[in-house]
Amino acid sequence: MLQEILLVDDSDSDNYYHRRVIMKSGLCETVTVATSVDEGIAHLQGGPLPSPSLIFLDINMPGKDGWDFLTEFRQLPTALRDSMVVVMLSSSTHDVDQAKARDFGIVCDYLIKPLSLETLTKLIEAKLSEK
Repeated sequence: MLQEILLVDDSDSDNYYHRRVIMKSGLCETVTVATSVDEGIAHLQGGPLPSPSLIFLDINMPGKDGWDFLTEFRQLPTALRDSMVVVMLSSSTHDVDQAKARDFGIVCDYLIKPLSLETLTKLIEAKLSEK
């Protein structure tokens, strides 16, 4: 079971839905929501609490977007970065966005919203068992 999953997305309705799916799965103790890049990065830098094992990241947000998050994420200490899996969870089906996510070298998967229970379970089994 994961200790924490972080959702970085400005959409209240998407966050509500995704939080329910994650909690229903029973695979995670805590779901934390950050509605901006700055809030998400601040949470990761926030202190002695265990960091999230998994981050679901939206691309399109006002102000700083998902690409900005990835740029700032790269600046975090290596040990912290390496303890987390970052997954793009976006409504964008554009090939260019998927390619850009791969090119960052940080994003381990690219999923199209909405997140389903089946997809979440497969992701956790596949990606996090590697860590």
